[in-house]
Amino acid sequence: MAGKNRFSVSDRFEYLQGLVTEFQDTDSEDAARPFSANLANFAYNPSNIEALRLLQVNELFLDMLTEENENFVEFGIG
Repeated sequence: MAGKNRFSVSDRFEYLQGLVTEFQDTDSEDAARPFSANLANFAYNPSNIEALRLLQVNELFLDMLTEENENFVEFGIG
């Protein structure tokens, strides 16, 4: 697996924490969309499960289900 760029566990957690913070702090749905999309993409990788659990991203996705923005609902369902 040489040549593959992999996050260390602490780097991964810090990066995901930054995505969560940016998503929660933004006032614009347009600005929040890329952060929620990135979180959804990271959720597909099993190596991110523990960090996502610690950051309570599952709660964030559940909260998205009540949004009026269809993209957020889609990410929450995914």
